[in-house]
This record gives sequence, C-alpha cells and structure tokens, in this order.
Amino acid sequence: MQWTEGLKLPLLAAGKHASPDKGLCAMEMVAFIERLPHSDMPECTCRVIGAFVRGFNDLMTDEERQRLIPYLPLLVGTVSPEHERARGEFAAWKAIKVFAPLALQDVLPVEAEKLKNFDVSKGLGAAWSAAWSAAYAAANAAAEGAANAAKSAAWSAAYAAKSAAESAANAAWSAAESAAKSAAESAAKRSQIISTAFDLINEMLAIGPKGAFTKDPQAVKTLLAVL
Repeated sequence: MQWTEGLKLPLLAAGKHASPDKGLCAMEMVAFIERLPHSDMPECTCRVIGAFVRGFNDLMTDEERQRLIPYLPLLVGTVSPEHERARGEFAAWKAIKVFAPLALQDVLPVEAEKLKNFDVSKGLGAAWSAAWSAAYAAANAAAEGAANAAKSAAWSAAYAAKSAAESAANAAWSAAESAAKSAAESAAKRSQIISTAFDLINEMLAIGPKGAFTKDPQAVKTLLAVL
C-alpha cells in the first residue's frame, strides 16, 4: 500500500499484519497515517493508550471496529511519560468499577454492586483486594467469565498501584474481553461494554497531548479527508 492522494483506506482488521497490503489494525493504521515504519506499536502513540487500543481492536466485531477510525488522528502525538501513570489509573478504575461489575451482575449482583460503588478514596490496593474477593466468589459459583473479568480488574489495579501503566491498560482490556465473553447472549450488555471502552479511550486522550502530527502534516491532512 502506497501513500497517495485519493487513497481509499481499507477497513480496520483484527490482528497483527506482516505488511499494510495484508491489512491494518487500528494501531498499524496510526503508523501508516503518520508515515512511520509498519508496526502495531508506533512510536508516536502513548504506550498505555496503545496497549488498550490493540486489545480493544481485536475484541470488536468487524463492524464495531470501524468506530475506531475517527480516533486514529488523535492517537498520534500522545507520547507523554509524565501522563502515563494517570492514564493507567483511569484504565484500572474502569476495569474495577465497570468491566468487572458488568461481568458479575447476572451471577453475583451483590459483588457487582460492591465493585461498581467502590470508594476510590480507599485506593487501588483496596480495590485489588475487593476484585480478588469477587473473583473467588465467581469461581466458586462456576462463573468462569465473571471470575476472569474480576481477576483481570484486580491485576489492572495492582499494576496501576505500582505505576506499571502499560500493564494496567493491558489488564483492563482483558477485563473488558472477559466481560464481553460473559455477555455473549446479551446484546445490550455487550453494547455497554463497547461504549465504556470508548469512554476510557476518550478519558485517556483527555490527559496529555494528542493529535500532534510530525510527518508531512499537509499530506496527513489530505489522507485524513477520507477517514
């Protein structure tokens, strides 16, 4: 695939690709529009945001995935080490207070409410403990999907507490993935999970810089006209 005016970009695809001609996931498309070497980890995107978007890209259906297209220009120029911790914490709290409760609500509504209404002032350490408690309860109830979502939320909180922001974001999308799998027969719940994930991306983008192109801005503008 070459960089040319009037190029019709392909639909975003799942997975990692050997070259642009084989397809592009969201993060590979970011590298393409910023004219960077082909990669799903472009150097122009915050590694915390990138970690979540890579997982989220593959979680969605082909149709759902195209909703990421308007976000692609915003993902460029988001690198900011001083903002990574805050972005990772946002991801962890979303996993604790939204993704895990959505997975738990049908099988363990009391545990779901505890996490949904968790007092953030108690800190990520206490949130980790609460999520593990919910995970054990879900495992005892043979609710594998809910247990996995709660475990992932707990890991996200633990990583965020240690300022391992990228790992926190990875664990957050894993919580979203487990919640989505547990919601296989509920279109409304799945829709809520997808919407919440987009909310998280918006919240992380609101922290620090975004949309700062460095490679031939005029050419970028030409290409973005077809996004």
